Amino acid sequence: MDITVRYIGLDSEPDRNREMNEWLQRFDFDWARVPGVNVSNALDIRNYDSEKRRRRFGYDLLPQEIGCFLAHRNCWRECADDNRLMLILESDAKANNGVDLPLILEHISQVHTKFDLVRMQATFPRNEV
Repeated sequence: MDITVRYIGLDSEPDRNREMNEWLQRFDFDWARVPGVNVSNALDIRNYDSEKRRRRFGYDLLPQEIGCFLAHRNCWRECADDNRLMLILESDAKANNGVDLPLILEHISQVHTKFDLVRMQATFPRNEV
């Protein structure tokens, strides 16, 4: 299976990172932790347009959410640079009982239809506005 696995974990969350390391060590695929991005002030982020965000979605992102996005973007860049499939997880990811992660990744890796994204969670509409 040729899928890279990355999980995003802040340095300030050693317990979560330890749990993810222990979980992922059980599987036979390329995985690594990507450091989370700390953002203390949204105004410090060059490409973040607070006004545009509020017009489009009705609310601003919290600094932690911006940091999360930036960490995901770092993973997306690695994925694009390497031109290979990548599963990106956050440090609080947990598989439901009975979920066979290697089998799911094997199935995804064998899909011949071109795709950019497979969303495996949070597939319900958000009602935050």
